[in-house]
Amino acid sequence: MRSNNSNAHQIYREIWSWRGPHRIQCFLWKLNHSSLLTNFTRVRRKMGQSEEFPLCNLGSESFLYIFRDCIKVKDMWLSNHASFFSDSDWLEWLYINLISVEHVVKYQWRLIFGVMLDLVWWRRNGFVFNNNIIDNRQLGEKAMAYGFCCSH
Repeated sequence: MRSNNSNAHQIYREIWSWRGPHRIQCFLWKLNHSSLLTNFTRVRRKMGQSEEFPLCNLGSESFLYIFRDCIKVKDMWLSNHASFFSDSDWLEWLYINLISVEHVVKYQWRLIFGVMLDLVWWRRNGFVFNNNIIDNRQLGEKAMAYGFCCSH
């Protein structure tokens, strides 16, 4: 990816050509604009006390930590697609996975990736607001079910 303007256009194009549920497309757009209210953001805006990620309490709730670097989340990714990791920043990582032409089982990785991002956020909110605990196996099964629905 080259300039910031070019990057923004490329990610925008990939999000709106993504072939999953429109609700998740909108979620991806929010991710691209870093517009989710994480604990990290809440503390910066003086709206919260702790910036820790509530699922593990081991790291700051940045986008990369929530969706890639937390050990609980990393285990989920590795059990579904081990080759997606990189040292890239948030937007580069998002873009790399949204343009992927690889397949997992029989579904496009870019489709499963978008669904899994949404499920990670759903799991986080279920834990924060309802104290629900959902394991990685359940998330993987939900992602594959979405993949089946979206590919037919």
